[in-house]
Amino acid sequence: MKQAAVDIAKADLRVATSMTRRIEAQARCQHWKLQHAMEDAETRIALLHARVAALDKSKAALTLAQLEFERARQTGPQGMAYAPVLRSKSLWKR
Repeated sequence: MKQAAVDIAKADLRVATSMTRRIEAQARCQHWKLQHAMEDAETRIALLHARVAALDKSKAALTLAQLEFERARQTGPQGMAYAPVLRSKSLWKR
């Protein structure tokens, strides 16, 4: 009888040990899934920042082009020959 109780206790210990290892493995898996999700979020945020910077650059180029166009329009036909030179010189500054 005592031996049967010892065998049952050993079997229960093995079951508990196996369940603990399963829970530990699941926790590790969830940890790495979370780690990858955080890295993915950081990558997406960096991509958004890059896209915002590209949009800001495009807006600045548009503003510059509008200002140069307005300046050329105000100077009339005599200033039109000089406008492309201004534009080509502004390209050197970029």
